[in-house]
Amino acid sequence: MTNIIEGLNRQFRQITRNMPSFTNDDSLQKMLYLASRKIVEHWTARCRNWDMVLAQLQFMFQNRLTA
Repeated sequence: MTNIIEGLNRQFRQITRNMPSFTNDDSLQKMLYLASRKIVEHWTARCRNWDMVLAQLQFMFQNRLTA
């Protein structure tokens, strides 16, 4: 769980690093909200070629993996 939080903080730092200052707290809050929506979309995106990866994992670990 801490890796997820650290990754989110890293992405927030990357976004805010490009902005030298904010006019008020609301502008910072809005920017972080919009950034978090984009980050969550990226997290929930399906892995490319996942069907092929899953098929190979099922073959390699037939007794341990269920789809």
